[in-house]
Amino acid sequence: MGERVARGFRLLERLASARAVATDLDGTLTVDRRSYTLPVEAIEALRMLRESGVRVFLVTANGFPISMALAKYVGFDGLVAENGCVVALPEPLYPLRLLRLCDDNYRWLAREIAERFSDLVVESWQNDFRLCDYAVVSRRRGEPHGPIMEKIRGFLREKGLEEKVKLVSSGYAIHIAPSNCSKLRGLEVLLRETGMELGEVVGVGDSSLDLEFVKACGVSVAVANADDELKAGVDIITEKPSGQGFSELASLIIDARKLFQRTVENREK
Repeated sequence: MGERVARGFRLLERLASARAVATDLDGTLTVDRRSYTLPVEAIEALRMLRESGVRVFLVTANGFPISMALAKYVGFDGLVAENGCVVALPEPLYPLRLLRLCDDNYRWLAREIAERFSDLVVESWQNDFRLCDYAVVSRRRGEPHGPIMEKIRGFLREKGLEEKVKLVSSGYAIHIAPSNCSKLRGLEVLLRETGMELGEVVGVGDSSLDLEFVKACGVSVAVANADDELKAGVDIITEKPSGQGFSELASLIIDARKLFQRTVENREK
């Protein structure tokens, strides 16, 4: 019992000292995994975190233009877009900086995949606006991506691209990107630009695609409706799903900061 209390106290201490939260978007901040809507609670949680001195970074598979628009209008301090291929520091906090981490551009490959498997997938409408990571979308919404991805992997082997191209599912789309890109690598670059380290960050997500970057952070969090693979071994699983779970996490961080601030003040008296 005493060890459990001690572990809980250490976790609260890490939450209180966190300088930033790095969060996925779809399924983590949205109403749920079937929605693109941001709930009012999640937007308010972002505002409260920033007002309490905690920066908030967006780490998403979404295309750069959408991610940048959210960063500017909803209020993020930095973003990792397109599964780690693009990193940006938005104005007005910084003069706009845009870093492309991708070595190759596989826009042509997304077209070929959509043509080869036209009965199964179509190109994402975002492909005309993405910078590095391109996507195809299942024609049957809600259908598991696994079988489709196996067929696409066979196509990549035919072309000799299985080592150069990474194929991942966000649950919303199947993404085609250079193998050297990842959400973790993008977050590491963003933190280097802002003078932070992974140990100072709370990472939160909902899918196995978030696994690497979330578990590398100082505190790892999965929302209640996250994939079991992500839930296994994280520090915190929220009681509520998606955006409500993020709001729950934000309140926990802010309360932890207040608690430790009062502790410091009492020691100084």
